Amino acid sequence: TPDAQMKTWFSEVPSLVAYSDGSSTRYVRSADSLELNQMIGKGLLGVVAYYQGTSVYMPKIDTDDNSVAETGDPYTAMEHHWDESFGYFGCARDYNDYTDDSARKSSYDSNSDGSIDYLSEYNFAWATYAAKRDIDCAGTCTSDNDFTGDIFGAYLAGRTLIHNEGALTAIQLERLKVVNAWEKMVASNVIHYANAVSDKITAGNVSIIHAWAEMRAFAMALQYNSYKIISDSVLSEVITLMGNAPPAASDWTAYQTSLTQILDKLQTAYSFDDANMSAW
Repeated sequence: TPDAQMKTWFSEVPSLVAYSDGSSTRYVRSADSLELNQMIGKGLLGVVAYYQGTSVYMPKIDTDDNSVAETGDPYTAMEHHWDESFGYFGCARDYNDYTDDSARKSSYDSNSDGSIDYLSEYNFAWATYAAKRDIDCAGTCTSDNDFTGDIFGAYLAGRTLIHNEGALTAIQLERLKVVNAWEKMVASNVIHYANAVSDKITAGNVSIIHAWAEMRAFAMALQYNSYKIISDSVLSEVITLMGNAPPAASDWTAYQTSLTQILDKLQTAYSFDDANMSAW
């Protein structure tokens, strides 16, 4: 289970060993070079934030009462659950008002007061990764090139419909836009790091270890969306091709074949254009 896996990884942290990838000192398991800070960090983004945002609160919309406020609160059950989901995406209050994605890829001092307001100006992980992949796609991608706008826009449209007691079918459509765009954004990060692994193998760069852990941990997240586009069988094939630890240097050439198959399966599953696959 995710709980058992996380506890196992946490227990192994004290025994990690350091290595240098040429620019940074990183810490991995000595037996297989697995970088646990990536597996744990991105793993929790998947099993907590992504899962809660897509699969815990969004399904409640179907049966929520949106006609009266919850007892003691100023919002209805549907408003509450929609807002819970939105919070797990992690964007700042004025995320949609920034002039470009460079401001969205990290926290941004939007009122220029010299500090970041943790409650209104801080962008958390998924919101920043959406911006990073949008930046990759600037002027290049032919579709799925505005994760920040697609996700925030659907959240805003859905919330407006809920506030105005709109039709459930219309609200459900905005929900589908959110969970589908969020999933594609997660997949784009898997692709981004799969491309990085391939490039580092070609260059003979030991930092493949770090890129591999990012790729593998983001891929692990894909299973936690109950509305997911990718099938269980294809996701299982992708994970099997990746393996559970980065390939040894002697296996790098053979692993390039696995990477090609991984990318092909993800492109087919999400109907991503060739331009996107290259840009990410």
